[in-house]
Amino acid sequence: MKKLGRIISGLIIVTLTIALVIQSFILHKEKTFAAALQAEYESDIDTLSASVVAARNELANANTSITEYKAEIEILKTDIETYAETVTALATELASKSAALATKESASLAIAEARVPLAKETDTTSPSETTGKEEKKAPEPIITASEYATLMLERINEYRAANGIAPLSFNNVCLDVADKRAAECGTLFSHSRPNGEKYYSMYDEGGYDIVSVGENCSRSCGYENDDANTVIDGIMQGYKESPGHNENMLNPKWKYVGFGFFRAEGGIIYGTQEFSSTNIK
Repeated sequence: MKKLGRIISGLIIVTLTIALVIQSFILHKEKTFAAALQAEYESDIDTLSASVVAARNELANANTSITEYKAEIEILKTDIETYAETVTALATELASKSAALATKESASLAIAEARVPLAKETDTTSPSETTGKEEKKAPEPIITASEYATLMLERINEYRAANGIAPLSFNNVCLDVADKRAAECGTLFSHSRPNGEKYYSMYDEGGYDIVSVGENCSRSCGYENDDANTVIDGIMQGYKESPGHNENMLNPKWKYVGFGFFRAEGGIIYGTQEFSSTNIK
């Protein structure tokens, strides 16, 4: 019996020892597993935190881009409005030029004569006698750089200033064309030239690049001893009384001008005003 008891006691001890070993092994495994789970959890937390930071950065960048896009859209809206205004202005200018061209086409039938007041009302010479005397004289051109042109520029700029419009400046090409056109008006009083072309073809002949030009023509009765003020004042008055000529003199788009004068047979003085929107060279 004692022997059996010792055997049973030994078995119990062995069993307890094995149980302790197994329990210790299980606890070790649990600790190892728990440590692995904690490490994995911490890694996931770090990864998630990095993703959150990256997402926040992307959101901030997106907000910045949206702000920039909004600013660009506002700029584009302003550009579109500016372009629309430009297109409207060009359309208006085109319509104005078309109307002006249509007016010029019939100008030869509607040119108003600007007449200088007769300084010699008591002159007893008959028209036939005067004509006979004048026919013996060769046509005498009046130089554009003379007192006539200087006074004309002074008068027209005074008139423009009184209407709140910027003054004109002389342009050498306009002066030359005005001088030649005045002589041509002595042959054919019209905005068309004696060769049948329009007045502005003279610029093309000279190879000049023009943007926009205009012309006024006058035909005045004068005398050789009429002073320049009388001649110019008479021409200006005639232009003011003619809507088309007056509009040309007060057109703000004209920046440069040239004046030409030509005294033909019989004492008739032909005058021209050549306008340009650009400084032709």
